[in-house]
Amino acid sequence: GEEGNDDKDDQEVERDDDKDDEEEVRDDDQEFNKEEYAKETRDDERHVEEEEEEEEEEEEEEEEEEEDELYRD
Repeated sequence: GEEGNDDKDDQEVERDDDKDDEEEVRDDDQEFNKEEYAKETRDDERHVEEEEEEEEEEEEEEEEEEEDELYRD
């Protein structure tokens, strides 16, 4: 049983490291391209993030509505 737990911990650590590496690379790219292109890219990323947040909120509201229906029955 212990081996299984060790594997899970290793996967989580690797995943976090991968995420950090990607973010660092992205920051370097933006500093390297200090021009209109870099600005446009940053604005696009911000817009995408906002859309994702809105979608998540909508999904949460739908789940709450489904729970209410179950209680009504």
